Amino acid sequence: MRAKLGCRTADLLALTKAERAACDEALAKGAENAPTYAVISPKLKKVFDKTFECPKDDAWCEYRIGKAPYPGLFAPRKKKRDPSWDQD
Repeated sequence: MRAKLGCRTADLLALTKAERAACDEALAKGAENAPTYAVISPKLKKVFDKTFECPKDDAWCEYRIGKAPYPGLFAPRKKKRDPSWDQD
């Protein structure tokens, strides 16, 4: 029964200290071969490293990454699409 259940049920099987140490050793060896995963996305890494480039004429993007002041009042306004709006 100890061979089948092993380290998963150490308390239930009342494993000795030596057996628990062997389980910890086996668990540590498994972690050495485990794949590593990126902690943050590549885009966020570029932002943190200050190598991220915003799209051209994107004042809000530059503001969010800290390369420009708040663009709220001074942001370029989009042109009206429909010329009939000006006719009254």
